[in-house]
Amino acid sequence: MLKHKALTRITLAIILLTTIFSGVAYAASSTKIDVNFYNLKYFFNGIEKKAPEDNKGFIYKGTTYVPLRFVADNLNQVVKWKSDTYTISMTSKQLGAETGGNVTDAERLKEAEQKIAELEKRLNDQGSSSSHDGWVTYETKNLKLHFTPKADEKFHYLYTEAENILKAHEKFFGANTLTKKVEIWIHDGDGIFKIDTGAFYNEQHNAIKLAAEESYNMAGDDAVRFVFAHELAHAYLHQKWDIHKLGSTLSGRLNWLLEGQADYLAKKVLGYSQYGSRSDPAGDKRDLAFYKNELKTRNSASGWAPINWSNIKSFADLNAYPNEYFAFESMVFFLQQNYSHDQYLNLYNEIAKGSLPSTAFKNAFGKSEETLVSEYKKYLSVE
Repeated sequence: MLKHKALTRITLAIILLTTIFSGVAYAASSTKIDVNFYNLKYFFNGIEKKAPEDNKGFIYKGTTYVPLRFVADNLNQVVKWKSDTYTISMTSKQLGAETGGNVTDAERLKEAEQKIAELEKRLNDQGSSSSHDGWVTYETKNLKLHFTPKADEKFHYLYTEAENILKAHEKFFGANTLTKKVEIWIHDGDGIFKIDTGAFYNEQHNAIKLAAEESYNMAGDDAVRFVFAHELAHAYLHQKWDIHKLGSTLSGRLNWLLEGQADYLAKKVLGYSQYGSRSDPAGDKRDLAFYKNELKTRNSASGWAPINWSNIKSFADLNAYPNEYFAFESMVFFLQQNYSHDQYLNLYNEIAKGSLPSTAFKNAFGKSEETLVSEYKKYLSVE
């Protein structure tokens, strides 16, 4: 994903469930309530962590309340409480100390861009040596991969398998789409480039940053391959159509178009699971029945961030749910199953040349966007 963090959905799901206790522990007036205590289990990156004995969390009226500081500590966040304003804030531990504990995504991206620029300069100054600043560099036809020593030991297969992975991208986007090599910086728990967890593609530097260890803990080696393939999809899309042109036409609201496609390519086409085959099947197992059932589960009362489908009249309406990548992916599945691949790619051609969405869909598919959304909702049973 663009500036993608591999565990964004998991992190946000926990935070949403938390509700920060604002109406329970810190209310100006107190009300006695009856709650149900359960032996709640907490997993972070696939590793179980025990909550404090005196603060395990509880369930009240169907909502799960969890200890925020415990969750934040395990997500590498700092929690601050201001009693005078009843305010809770969470900031990254990694950059908080340098910026007074108030780090924005824009600041974090700026920091990442500076690090990428510094590393690029060092590489240019030192030539094509195989090792520099502790990094090990390999080149393929389309990629330049930089590993920290620890990452090279554990995830060297990303180099040996890279070009085979890219064959699926070439088939999807068209041959010879990449005209410039993509730089990929892969670290584990080592290296000077450990700016943040997760992974993202930076189109300005044509570079991908990948925290392989975090992805590996999610669901094994396939999860690393998934993140690798997902971010490469962004690089292909940018070199073929220019993300900035797409963003300009869509007023910057790109999630529904970019992230769903990247997940579809990595999971459905390449067959990589992000969270494990039991909960996140890949390849042919991602069939119509799977998409229907998964959307039904996610949209149930107990699902995370249920979508009000009655309000979805256009694909872009799902920008109200920016982290609902699965819904975006199911749109790509719908278009790929019911229309030709050339029509799907032509949608990007239209948007890249400046056609408004209403015109782009009409020119690409011969139908209005509203008609296509209606077909999608019937096809996936989310009416």
